[in-house]
Amino acid sequence: MSRGAPYAAYIDIEQRFSAYADEVRTRGPGVIASLHLPDTPPDADTLHACEKRLRAYGNIPKMITTPHSKEDLLHLLTLTAAAAGPICTGTMGTDLRFGRVLTGLFGSEMVYCHFGTPTAEGQYHINEMQEILRLLE
Repeated sequence: MSRGAPYAAYIDIEQRFSAYADEVRTRGPGVIASLHLPDTPPDADTLHACEKRLRAYGNIPKMITTPHSKEDLLHLLTLTAAAAGPICTGTMGTDLRFGRVLTGLFGSEMVYCHFGTPTAEGQYHINEMQEILRLLE
């Protein structure tokens, strides 16, 4: 971390490693406080509680979930649109793959894509994402 930190604008720190956030900040970069919730999509109250916990140690909270219904996705989109500051949200899986696009349209600071081999199920290639966003302009 120490060699690359001066070149990074942000370093992504998962919640379980949050104790390192202060050390990262002393080296210059901001902190993306991340939490992956792959198994059970949380309800709206849980999402808000997670956002609060992540903001306590990071500049940008990042929550990635696997929605199992359109209602689950709506909870995530509502949180994204109503966030009090910068936020990164996203979805995993293929069932509601379009949620990856929607989080960006609802205010997520980043949308994760691939440019070769997908690293997560349902990921769009960067060219696909650019074309989708162009069509939605």
